[in-house]
Amino acid sequence: MNPGVFLAGALLGAGILLLLRAALSPAEPLETALSRLHHGKPPSNNHAGQVAVELLAGLGVNLDRHAQALRLCARTAADHALRKIGGAMIGIAIAAAVALATAATGTPFPAAMLLMVLVASAVAGFAFPDLRLREQAKVARRDARHATASYLDLVRVLVASGSDIRGALVVAADAGDGPMFSELRASLDRSTARSEPAWRHLATLADDLGVDELADLAATVQLVATDGTNPTAALTGKADAMRSAELAATRAELAAATERMVLPISLIALAFAVYLAYPALMTLISARH
Repeated sequence: MNPGVFLAGALLGAGILLLLRAALSPAEPLETALSRLHHGKPPSNNHAGQVAVELLAGLGVNLDRHAQALRLCARTAADHALRKIGGAMIGIAIAAAVALATAATGTPFPAAMLLMVLVASAVAGFAFPDLRLREQAKVARRDARHATASYLDLVRVLVASGSDIRGALVVAADAGDGPMFSELRASLDRSTARSEPAWRHLATLADDLGVDELADLAATVQLVATDGTNPTAALTGKADAMRSAELAATRAELAAATERMVLPISLIALAFAVYLAYPALMTLISARH
């Protein structure tokens, strides 16, 4: 049998052994769990994922560049590391299955070609979770921007009705649903528990999520809290600017979607024209002969 098939089996078996080792790894130390809790993150019980993160770090793969996307998608680095390793294993398994099928028909791949296919399949499976995460984060960030705009409107209405700025922030966060409002509530709860300014925790949340609109809101709240700026006027101006930006972004997305539809529609029209003209053209050609 082709030696490349044995190589595929060895790689697949190594991946399974790593996952088994991760599943049987010891529990997370108490000091690590307390450190995570202090920074607003729940202790992780995903031992397999922690081993996967360490394995990728040893290979030079840094998952910190996906921190914002992972936070937006409510996913941990450990989960993403497992997805990447699992994707690579699935790619190898698919390539090995194809190689076995071709070998059974009597036309096996050459060893060099099989090795290239195995490597390409593993790389594709390893990279696919990153592409998927990027798309999901794009949608989640858009939803977060919309939720932030709604949150700002609620805060503005509450402040205009006589509430103080901090009370308006808390009440508005409690009034909403969804991942973004949950993040807002958790951020405000931490600021209350630590007796720290709300805008500071909102700015930290904006950095963690990569939502510029939330950073602008935090800056506005900071101005109100430290410089004595009129809260109603400041929040109203920020709400108007945010709605204008959101409308412009929506129009840009619609324009981009329209442009993406031009090519498929043109191809469909061309295919339909060929379909209509083909019989007449063949008739003319036949008549000349």
